[in-house]
Amino acid sequence: MKHRSPHVKAPADSSLDGPDANKLEYIKGMIQVADDDAKHVMLYVTLTLGTVVLSLTQIPLTTTFTMPHWVRLADFVAISCQGLAALCFFLYIRKVHLTKMYMTRCLVTLDAHKTRELWAGETGVWKRYGNRYKWGRTLTAIGMAGFGIVVYYLIVLSKPIVLSKPA
Repeated sequence: MKHRSPHVKAPADSSLDGPDANKLEYIKGMIQVADDDAKHVMLYVTLTLGTVVLSLTQIPLTTTFTMPHWVRLADFVAISCQGLAALCFFLYIRKVHLTKMYMTRCLVTLDAHKTRELWAGETGVWKRYGNRYKWGRTLTAIGMAGFGIVVYYLIVLSKPIVLSKPA
């Protein structure tokens, strides 16, 4: 049974057996969709790695070591989850890139059916590797929650740090 979104309707004539010009445009369009998908997911890679870098560079180790154990644990979980999320997203992007290369091979033969199968079929990239993207999103959410705990502690619960004035 194929899943269809209730608000996305396929055209009445969605046959891929039309004129060669239509097949060519379809294949080019699918390659563009794959390219856009990879760019979109790369934003998640940037977000997840950026939060790790921000945490490691903006919270001094002296501050980290003085935080309670539960806050340090939240920080560790957050950094770990964000790193794993970036890896999951990258692995998904890699498979999208390979699929895009396979779809490009379909340009020579104008095999629109193979292009659709590679992208959205039963053995398509989402069916086979979409779990990497889903894990990346889940780990990102967990990591952001962990960073939220750390920031809440630093802003609300911790005592203000008094800087000494130069003599």
